[in-house]
Amino acid sequence: MYLLVNKKYWIVGLLLLVCFLGLRLVNIDQNLVFLSDQGRHLLEAKQMVENHKLQLLGPVVTSKSVEGRNFFIGANYYYVLAIVGLIAAWDPVKITLIFVLIDLISWLFLCKWMAKKFSHKIGLIIFTFVTFSPYLILHSRFFWNPHLLIPLSVMYLYFLDKFKIKHKMWYLLLASICWGFATACHYGAVFWVVPLVIILGKKNIFKIKNWLIIVLGFVIGDLPFFVFELRHNFYNIRTMLLVFAKPGSGGIMPHYFIFPMLVMGIYLFVKYIKIKKIYLFLLIGGLWLGQFYILDKVEIDGWKYTDQLKVANIISKNCVGQFNVASLVEGDTQTYSQRYLLNYFKCNPLGITDYPNAKILYVIAPRYRNVENELVWEVNSFGGKIVKKIEVNNKVFLYKLEKLTSEKYVTIVNPVRSRELWKDDSLKPIEDQYTIINKLGLKATWLIQNDVLLDAKLVSKIKSFDNNQELGIFLEVSKKLALESRVYFEEQQPWYDPRVVFLSGYDIADRKKIIDKMILDFKNTFGYLPKSAGAWWIDSWSQQYLENKYNIKIVLICSDQKTTDKYGIWGQWWGYPYIPSPDNILSPGNSKSVVIQWAQRDLEKAYFGSGFKVSNYSLQANDYLSQKLDIKYFEKLA
Repeated sequence: MYLLVNKKYWIVGLLLLVCFLGLRLVNIDQNLVFLSDQGRHLLEAKQMVENHKLQLLGPVVTSKSVEGRNFFIGANYYYVLAIVGLIAAWDPVKITLIFVLIDLISWLFLCKWMAKKFSHKIGLIIFTFVTFSPYLILHSRFFWNPHLLIPLSVMYLYFLDKFKIKHKMWYLLLASICWGFATACHYGAVFWVVPLVIILGKKNIFKIKNWLIIVLGFVIGDLPFFVFELRHNFYNIRTMLLVFAKPGSGGIMPHYFIFPMLVMGIYLFVKYIKIKKIYLFLLIGGLWLGQFYILDKVEIDGWKYTDQLKVANIISKNCVGQFNVASLVEGDTQTYSQRYLLNYFKCNPLGITDYPNAKILYVIAPRYRNVENELVWEVNSFGGKIVKKIEVNNKVFLYKLEKLTSEKYVTIVNPVRSRELWKDDSLKPIEDQYTIINKLGLKATWLIQNDVLLDAKLVSKIKSFDNNQELGIFLEVSKKLALESRVYFEEQQPWYDPRVVFLSGYDIADRKKIIDKMILDFKNTFGYLPKSAGAWWIDSWSQQYLENKYNIKIVLICSDQKTTDKYGIWGQWWGYPYIPSPDNILSPGNSKSVVIQWAQRDLEKAYFGSGFKVSNYSLQANDYLSQKLDIKYFEKLA
């Protein structure tokens, strides 16, 4: 009788095994999800192997950045990807198949262990649940670092259970190593302290020797991470504290709990909760139905893996020159999935910061997107024209763009304030500037503050400039300008205070008066309307008024600085001209003027902090002196 019952379990188990594999592997090349995380992680693991240099950190944890910092998990996931990648010859489909196999072995081991520890029915119930789980089926179609928590949690529980039964310390050490390894793959594994306390029980949990073993094993399991922390003054741990100290540090996603705690929950429920089988079935059924409420839509309509391969093949067959690739189909415009496939085909694009330097740009886009007028930086900074359009499927096109021009340029802008603010109030400073510009045959723009127009000698000097020099207005409000415009001026504040020197310190009616007065004075002095206007800051209303009423074509504002000069600007494109939005001068849009940036920052230094000690690494002429640098610093920036 026992043999007959046992045989029935085997038959049911084999049927479930067939279903498990069938639901995950049928049409895997069509159903495979290969997006940003998969491409980036696999590319970095592959480069680690090819460069023969082990990484100590793995993927970045969250998109939330605090003070230019972010934190990472350990590198263990990359090590697993490297091993699996070598076995699978770096083919994403084969890599996914291996992860499905790892997943299957883990669940079979758990179910066999549960059957042996409790009953065959319990083992079959668990395997039935995971076989037909829509959430687990969906997640089996792509590889991802949280997925490794399933096999690791099985091993962790098994070794903990063995320690509880046999009291051998090496079982506790192995369990702790699994815990550390899992935390290196995803921080959700920190929740494993709960089953640790429950399973160890009162006898073992208060033993210092046990906790020393647990800490030792945890560190061994996540060793590369701790080596990095020791080398870099605990960068990640300090960054975590900064991120979590800020409100709204990111939303909670289902996988934060499902992959760390699914196996744990099954084990603890079966072992510690005495319940009738009918209620167990109802609970499992409820959990199964509940999954439909948390199913992620991970695939992208019209963008299957076969389509991605098709695009990579098209590009790689024409792999010539300096090219780059961007995507408007995925959320990842830099398209790491396509970058990996191109690397796989030995056709590497330029880096993610090199879009302006490319000669050819391939853009993957839905058919309804107007690529040539696209505002995303990866496309807009390239500045090219469509020369070829290829239909990938009925929803997605591949566009080939080529550069309109390869000319590079620098815009020289010299603001000129009243001589009342000069240290040397002779004309020598402006004569020296003009002489060197004229000698080199350069073109420059001179932005004239309104008070300058009251200085006959300075105006005469400016009028003597050659035709290569453009004159515009410098939109700073002075006491004289405010009084002449019949606008109240706050004399108690320093002249450079943002509340008095910027147009944004005044209400809209007063801004209009000030701008009209400046334009009128400029025209009366020089005989024409200016085409350029600039200041450290120009608000969106003033920019639109200048553009719409006076046809101003170029607007100069300060580049990003978080907290310098009692005000901050943050969120522009880094060091790149753009057409602004009518509603926000810092955002690209459809205005008719172009924004250029004053005092552009050193990208290696000035975007990772606040205050003048950071922002003074810039292209503003006097900043380099305050940082004890010489003129060669400008050669480096150029």
